[in-house]
Amino acid sequence: MPELTQLSADLPRSAAPVGPAEYQRVIARVRDEVARTVPPGSIVLVISRGDEELVRFPNHRGWHFPRTAGGEYGGYHPQDSHAAIAHLEELRSAGAAFLVLPRTAFWWLDYYGGVAEHLQRSARRIVDDRDACLIFAFEDAFTGSRVSPPSKVSGITTQASKGQLEGLIEALLPEECSVAIAVCDYEPLPTLGERGVWRFLLPGPALEFDARTGPDLIGQLQALAAAGVAYLVVPKDADGLVRLNPAFRYHMEGSCRVVTRQRYAGAIYMLEASTTTRENGSHGEGEERSDGRR
Repeated sequence: MPELTQLSADLPRSAAPVGPAEYQRVIARVRDEVARTVPPGSIVLVISRGDEELVRFPNHRGWHFPRTAGGEYGGYHPQDSHAAIAHLEELRSAGAAFLVLPRTAFWWLDYYGGVAEHLQRSARRIVDDRDACLIFAFEDAFTGSRVSPPSKVSGITTQASKGQLEGLIEALLPEECSVAIAVCDYEPLPTLGERGVWRFLLPGPALEFDARTGPDLIGQLQALAAAGVAYLVVPKDADGLVRLNPAFRYHMEGSCRVVTRQRYAGAIYMLEASTTTRENGSHGEGEERSDGRR
C-alpha cells in the first residue's frame, strides 16, 4: 500500500502548454503512476477533456470527469466550484476512489478554487509529479470499505453466503495472507481482521463474460499476485461466470489451484505467487460434492 502524505497548500495553479510529443509523454506517465500507486481494480477519475487515452488503464477502471450517466465524457466544464464538487461527490458515492489531474488540467485548481479547498479537506495527495500529474486518494480509498450501489450481478449477495465465505477464509487460509474477493461494481467488502482485502473487479453483466473480457481479467489477476495477494475468493454467484470465460479459465487452470469450492458459498483459489501455503502445506484443498459432502 502506498504511503499517504498529508495534502499541503502548495498545489500547482497552472502549467505551460504542452506539444503533441510532450502530451503523449504525460499520458504515459499518468499510466505509470496509476499502476504504481493505485490498487488494481480501483475506479479512477481523470480530468480528461474527453481523451479516451487518459482513461485507458490495463488494471483499473478509468472514468472521465465530468461524465454522463452513461459513462461518456460530459462534454463541458462545470459552471463553478459548487457544481464541480457536487459532481465529484456523486461519482465518489458511485465508487470512485481516486482523482487524477494530468498536467494539462492543473488550471482547474486555479479556476475552481473551491475544488482545491475541497481536496485539501477530503483527500490526500499520493502523487505529486509537476511534469505529469497529481493523484488524490479519497477517504478509505485503500481499505475496501466504500459503500457502493447494488449491482445486477453481485458477488456477495446475502448475509448467509457472506458469513459462509468469511468462515471459510478464517478456517482455511493463513492469517498473514492477503485475499482478493471477486465482485461486480463496488459493493462493500468484508472486514477480515488484520488481513489485507482487495477487490477483483468483474466486468458488468452486459459484457456477458465473453472472450473480450479475458485479457482484462488476466491482467488484473496478475497485478494482484504481483502486489502480494495470495488468494482469490469467488462468491457462489460469480464462480460460474468466472469459469465460463474461456481465456480466463485457461489462465486460472495454469496459474491457480483450487483450495475449496463450496456449493452454497463459493470458491477459493491460491494464486501462483503465493509462497505461504507452499511453506505451510495445503489448506482445505478439494471440491465439495453436489450432496454437500467432501
